[in-house]
Amino acid sequence: MKFSMLSRKAIPMKEKKKQDLAALSTMPLIMTLANSTLIPVIPVMRRELDISPLQTSLLITVYAAVSIVCIPIAGYLSTDSGANGLF
Repeated sequence: MKFSMLSRKAIPMKEKKKQDLAALSTMPLIMTLANSTLIPVIPVMRRELDISPLQTSLLITVYAAVSIVCIPIAGYLSTDSGANGLF
């Protein structure tokens, strides 16, 4: 039996897999919301930083790449140490 991190109650493995799948399924939503906070400020950033359209696209690409790497690491660390201890 696996134990829930929040309640310390035993939960069946099948239920745990469903919860894991649901958590992983929210990742695209989180990425979309994060990108939607970046997109509105791009024209201001372009103007203030005086950067080209290519540099602007690279900025979005680098942001997405760093997010792809950091989100799973943050998830692992929060699971390993507890979300309250990390954040």
